[in-house]
Amino acid sequence: MLPAPLPFNELQRLQDLYAYDILDTHAETDFDELVELASHILGCPISLVTLIDKDRQWFKAKRGIDFSSTKRELSFCAHTILQNDVMVVEDAEKDERFSDNPCVAGELRIRFYAGAPIISPAGHKLGTLCIADRNPRSLSADEHRYLVLLSSQVTKLLEIRKRNIVIRERAAEIIKLKSDAINRYIGDIEHEKKVIARDLHEQFAQEIASSLMYLKMAEKEKTEKQLSYILSAKEQLNNTLHNIRNLSYKISPLANQLLDTGEMVSEYVKSVAATCSFKIILNLPDISNIRADRERLLILIRTIELWLKMLNYRKDITEVQITVKIKSQLLIEIKHNGIAIDESLKNEMLQHILCDKIYSYNGSVNIPLEQGKNMLLITLPLPEYINEKPVPGILYN
Repeated sequence: MLPAPLPFNELQRLQDLYAYDILDTHAETDFDELVELASHILGCPISLVTLIDKDRQWFKAKRGIDFSSTKRELSFCAHTILQNDVMVVEDAEKDERFSDNPCVAGELRIRFYAGAPIISPAGHKLGTLCIADRNPRSLSADEHRYLVLLSSQVTKLLEIRKRNIVIRERAAEIIKLKSDAINRYIGDIEHEKKVIARDLHEQFAQEIASSLMYLKMAEKEKTEKQLSYILSAKEQLNNTLHNIRNLSYKISPLANQLLDTGEMVSEYVKSVAATCSFKIILNLPDISNIRADRERLLILIRTIELWLKMLNYRKDITEVQITVKIKSQLLIEIKHNGIAIDESLKNEMLQHILCDKIYSYNGSVNIPLEQGKNMLLITLPLPEYINEKPVPGILYN
């Protein structure tokens, strides 16, 4: 038995595969119908949608077998992804690569195999749509074409599934953002109402008490001073009425608050780190007390969280450094030690609704080319200049 060598672009291929978030998912009708169709059209009892993972081949859909994966070293499909066209093995017992393979020499008794690579839009071969039989046979030109067509349908299903996941996540994020914004708005209004009510009570109580004092003094006087006291009381009441009207037009919740920004960022990163496979080093200056808009800060933190979750699908990343800098704006650098970010992941991130919110605040989100495409840079304007005081990096995971 001769196990297949690794493709030259194995790391990028695995990264592309993991981006679909499909391994170890439940059976789905669309994929099951494709293998049923393959068996019917091509006349083979066994048909599979196979995805080649790091150390195994896993079957997203299967017909004619009752197990869901095998070791990669036993895989016919691991050989198929090394070429661009359909791979055909007419008689596995006569092929030195497979003659002593347990799938051939064991109970399964595979003799014939044909597989068409599943090729992603990025050009990576993720797996195969394949058929197998227990009898030797050949593959006709028409059957060759049908197999290629079916494998291209698998690619389309994977893309549709990936887009649907993104749409669902964005819809959920929109709902959450809307709900959070409403709750914060209501909370701010309730707080401001209490503050305003207290201030109004104290101010107007004093003004009305002063007016009552003038009226009482007027009751006791029977001279020309009586008119003076009454006029003073009238003026005081007019001032009170004027102040009430002015306040009714000017009341609005405060946008900027004195927040413990460092603690907020640190706590969010800590909570996300618990779900990540890589370690996170947070380089955070002393930003315990800066005046900032709570909603903007939460959008910034959720953008960091989104990017960390995207990076978590990358198996080649073992360390992520988050550096926070403050000049005339808040600057976040998120750098990882894996390979460069591909265009699909870059576009998915930069087109996310959270990034749209950052842009609306005159901030920016980008992946600088000069940094080797392994760093995300986020900026957000601050209302005032802050001097940063660096503190040692905090390690998570």
